[in-house]
Amino acid sequence: MDFCLKDVLSSAFNENESWDGGMARFYSLYARDFVYPNPNMILNFLDNHDIDRYSTSVKHDMLKYKMGLALLITSRGYPQIYYGTEIMLDGIAGSYEGNRFDFPGGWTEDKQNAFKPEGRTNTENDVFNYTKTLLNYRKNNPVLQNGKMRQFIPENGIYVFFRYNNEKTIMVIVNNNQEIKELNLARFKEMLSGKISCREITSSTKFSVQNSISIPSKTVFILELQ
Repeated sequence: MDFCLKDVLSSAFNENESWDGGMARFYSLYARDFVYPNPNMILNFLDNHDIDRYSTSVKHDMLKYKMGLALLITSRGYPQIYYGTEIMLDGIAGSYEGNRFDFPGGWTEDKQNAFKPEGRTNTENDVFNYTKTLLNYRKNNPVLQNGKMRQFIPENGIYVFFRYNNEKTIMVIVNNNQEIKELNLARFKEMLSGKISCREITSSTKFSVQNSISIPSKTVFILELQ
């Protein structure tokens, strides 16, 4: 279990960028993957029954919450989803019992049934559908299961890494800034050679990869290169 990645996911999105904070935490962590015989066999997680719910770790910020899910599911290793994470189930920071709140639904006396879309709030459905899209994409694309990973040093609050194999290349762009950023793609030409366009998998939006890409604030783009 990668507790080190869990710690980074819990802190990096809450921090200002520095030489050892924010996106630099991811780069530093993955740079030490050489200690593992096979990094693709590591179990990754955002939360579990013994630690704070991820919703409390990111202070109930929806954008940060989605960033955590995106990094969890696109990282090397394989993701573990604790029950309720798929609907941003709340907890109580520092409370062992608060991490184990009942999932709403499943019993006739429950006032809410989050097992069905009509029983979830708009926020819960948003998180559920986002998680579902990410997990289904990962399930159907071996590149995210056992593909290689190549990362680039973060600059100006933007962190970029690639997952790739002989069949497919995925570019992951993380904008940890509070404003939109324009990312010049020239620095990544070794991975973009021969690629013309891409599709962002959570929105199906298509972009050119010839010059630059505009990344919204506190957002992760997961781009299938073509």
